[in-house]
This record gives sequence, C-alpha cells and structure tokens, in this order.
Amino acid sequence: MLSEPLTLLPRRWQQFAEATLVAALFVVPFSVGPLSNTPQFALLVGNLLTFLFGQRRGIRLTYLGKEQTGVE
Repeated sequence: MLSEPLTLLPRRWQQFAEATLVAALFVVPFSVGPLSNTPQFALLVGNLLTFLFGQRRGIRLTYLGKEQTGVE
C-alpha cells in the first residue's frame, strides 16, 4: 500500500524511517479531534511524506540513432 518502487524514497535509511513512522502511526493509539490511528491515516501520512521528500529529477535520454530490425 505504500508507494511503488519508482516513487519510493531514494535512500534505504529514508525508506526505513518512513516504514517506522507508518507503523508507529498505526500501532500507537491516539485521537486528536477527528484524527485517530486508522490504517488509512497511517498510509496517507506515509505516502504524503514520500511525495514531499522523494521527488526525483527527470531522466535525461540521449538519441543514439535508429537501425533496421529483421522485420519487413
């Protein structure tokens, strides 16, 4: 349910920190106004954290040319 590998945080320690935070939000009972520890809330916080800190730069591609394949 957490982010897919392409959008996952880039470093292993960041991935571990995100997983720890999501687990803590899910396991530790709390209730602050309308917020409480539901699985949906824990996943939402984890995915928002990943979105904010896991943005990678674009990949620059270089055109090397084209070549004919055996299909005619």
